[in-house]
Amino acid sequence: MPEALTYELQPRPEDLAAARHALRGWMTVSGVSSPSSDDLVAVASEFLLQAIAKAETSATIVLRAERAPEGVAISVVVATEAATGAGTAVTEVSGGGVVRPIRPLLAASDPLAPGGLGRRIVDAVCDDYELDAVEGRLTLRCWHSAS
Repeated sequence: MPEALTYELQPRPEDLAAARHALRGWMTVSGVSSPSSDDLVAVASEFLLQAIAKAETSATIVLRAERAPEGVAISVVVATEAATGAGTAVTEVSGGGVVRPIRPLLAASDPLAPGGLGRRIVDAVCDDYELDAVEGRLTLRCWHSAS
Protein backbone atom coordinates (compact mmCIF):
# COMPACT_ATOMS: atom_id res chain seq x y z
CA MET A 1 0.00 0.00 0.00
CA PRO A 2 1.22 3.52 -0.73
CA GLU A 3 1.93 5.96 2.06
CA ALA A 4 -0.98 8.00 3.32
CA LEU A 5 -1.36 11.54 2.03
CA THR A 6 -1.16 14.31 4.61
CA TYR A 7 -1.65 17.78 3.17
CA GLU A 8 -1.81 20.90 5.35
CA LEU A 9 -3.38 24.16 4.25
CA GLN A 10 -4.53 27.46 5.65
CA PRO A 11 -8.24 28.35 5.71
CA ARG A 12 -8.12 30.33 2.46
CA PRO A 13 -10.25 29.52 -0.62
CA GLU A 14 -7.23 30.04 -2.90
CA ASP A 15 -5.53 27.01 -1.25
CA LEU A 16 -8.34 24.64 -2.25
CA ALA A 17 -7.10 23.92 -5.80
CA ALA A 18 -3.64 22.86 -4.59
CA ALA A 19 -5.19 20.49 -2.03
CA ARG A 20 -7.41 18.90 -4.70
CA HIS A 21 -4.40 18.58 -7.02
CA ALA A 22 -2.39 16.84 -4.28
CA LEU A 23 -5.26 14.43 -3.58
CA ARG A 24 -5.77 13.61 -7.26
CA GLY A 25 -2.03 12.94 -7.68
CA TRP A 26 -1.99 10.70 -4.61
CA MET A 27 -4.99 8.73 -5.92
CA THR A 28 -3.27 8.17 -9.27
CA VAL A 29 -0.16 6.82 -7.53
CA SER A 30 -2.38 4.76 -5.18
CA GLY A 31 -4.26 3.13 -8.07
CA VAL A 32 -7.65 4.70 -7.37
CA SER A 33 -9.26 5.01 -10.79
CA SER A 34 -12.14 7.07 -12.15
CA PRO A 35 -14.97 7.41 -11.38
CA SER A 36 -14.00 6.71 -7.75
CA SER A 37 -11.16 9.23 -7.82
CA ASP A 38 -13.41 11.95 -9.28
CA ASP A 39 -16.08 11.22 -6.67
CA LEU A 40 -13.58 11.34 -3.82
CA VAL A 41 -12.12 14.64 -5.02
CA ALA A 42 -15.68 16.04 -5.02
CA VAL A 43 -16.22 14.85 -1.43
CA ALA A 44 -12.85 16.22 -0.31
CA SER A 45 -13.71 19.54 -1.96
CA GLU A 46 -17.00 19.71 -0.04
CA PHE A 47 -15.25 18.85 3.22
CA LEU A 48 -12.50 21.41 2.57
CA LEU A 49 -14.99 24.13 1.63
CA GLN A 50 -16.85 23.53 4.90
CA ALA A 51 -13.57 23.57 6.80
CA ILE A 52 -12.44 26.82 5.16
CA ALA A 53 -15.83 28.45 5.81
CA LYS A 54 -15.87 27.46 9.49
CA ALA A 55 -12.19 27.83 10.41
CA GLU A 56 -10.60 30.71 12.24
CA THR A 57 -7.79 32.42 10.33
CA SER A 58 -5.22 30.94 12.75
CA ALA A 59 -6.51 27.39 12.27
CA THR A 60 -4.73 24.57 10.49
CA ILE A 61 -6.61 22.36 8.04
CA VAL A 62 -5.28 18.88 7.28
CA LEU A 63 -6.43 16.69 4.40
CA ARG A 64 -5.49 13.05 4.84
CA ALA A 65 -6.14 10.09 2.54
CA GLU A 66 -5.38 6.45 3.26
CA ARG A 67 -5.60 3.43 0.96
CA ALA A 68 -6.57 -0.09 1.92
CA PRO A 69 -7.20 -3.09 -0.35
CA GLU A 70 -10.94 -2.59 0.04
CA GLY A 71 -11.17 1.17 -0.27
CA VAL A 72 -10.08 4.70 0.58
CA ALA A 73 -10.56 6.84 3.68
CA ILE A 74 -10.49 10.63 3.46
CA SER A 75 -10.35 12.91 6.50
CA VAL A 76 -10.36 16.68 6.83
CA VAL A 77 -9.51 18.17 10.22
CA VAL A 78 -9.73 21.78 11.31
CA ALA A 79 -7.90 22.58 14.52
CA THR A 80 -7.35 25.90 16.24
CA GLU A 81 -4.07 26.69 17.99
CA ALA A 82 -5.86 26.03 21.28
CA ALA A 83 -6.69 22.49 20.13
CA THR A 84 -3.26 21.69 18.69
CA GLY A 85 -0.91 23.75 20.86
CA ALA A 86 0.73 26.93 19.60
CA GLY A 87 2.69 26.27 16.43
CA THR A 88 1.85 22.56 16.33
CA ALA A 89 0.08 21.25 13.24
CA VAL A 90 -2.33 18.34 13.38
CA THR A 91 -0.69 15.37 11.69
CA GLU A 92 -2.54 12.40 13.19
CA VAL A 93 -6.00 12.58 11.73
CA SER A 94 -7.54 9.16 11.95
CA GLY A 95 -5.75 7.50 14.84
CA GLY A 96 -3.78 5.06 12.70
CA GLY A 97 -5.07 2.56 10.20
CA VAL A 98 -7.98 3.09 7.88
CA VAL A 99 -10.97 4.92 9.31
CA ARG A 100 -14.12 2.82 9.36
CA PRO A 101 -16.58 5.41 10.68
CA ILE A 102 -20.17 4.75 11.62
CA ARG A 103 -22.71 7.01 9.89
CA PRO A 104 -24.18 9.13 12.70
CA LEU A 105 -27.53 10.84 12.83
CA LEU A 106 -26.56 14.36 11.89
CA ALA A 107 -27.97 17.35 13.72
CA ALA A 108 -29.71 20.15 11.81
CA SER A 109 -26.77 22.48 12.54
CA ASP A 110 -24.41 20.07 10.78
CA PRO A 111 -22.42 21.67 7.92
CA LEU A 112 -23.56 18.80 5.69
CA ALA A 113 -27.23 19.15 6.70
CA PRO A 114 -29.99 18.38 4.15
CA GLY A 115 -30.76 21.12 1.69
CA GLY A 116 -27.28 21.60 0.28
CA LEU A 117 -25.59 19.96 -2.65
CA GLY A 118 -22.63 19.01 -0.43
CA ARG A 119 -24.70 16.63 1.66
CA ARG A 120 -26.10 14.93 -1.44
CA ILE A 121 -22.57 14.45 -2.85
CA VAL A 122 -21.36 12.97 0.44
CA ASP A 123 -24.41 10.68 0.68
CA ALA A 124 -23.90 9.45 -2.89
CA VAL A 125 -20.16 8.78 -2.63
CA CYS A 126 -19.39 7.78 0.95
CA ASP A 127 -20.33 4.33 2.19
CA ASP A 128 -19.90 5.77 5.70
CA TYR A 129 -19.09 9.23 6.97
CA GLU A 130 -18.62 10.91 10.28
CA LEU A 131 -18.54 14.43 11.66
CA ASP A 132 -16.94 15.22 15.02
CA ALA A 133 -16.73 18.64 16.66
CA VAL A 134 -14.81 18.44 19.93
CA GLU A 135 -12.79 21.07 21.82
CA GLY A 136 -11.94 23.36 18.92
CA ARG A 137 -11.40 20.56 16.41
CA LEU A 138 -13.76 19.75 13.53
CA THR A 139 -13.20 16.38 11.80
CA LEU A 140 -15.00 15.18 8.67
CA ARG A 141 -14.34 11.60 7.49
CA CYS A 142 -15.51 9.56 4.50
CA TRP A 143 -15.04 5.86 3.75
CA HIS A 144 -15.47 4.81 0.11
CA SER A 145 -15.23 1.19 -1.03
CA ALA A 146 -13.06 1.09 -4.12
CA SER A 147 -10.71 -1.43 -5.63
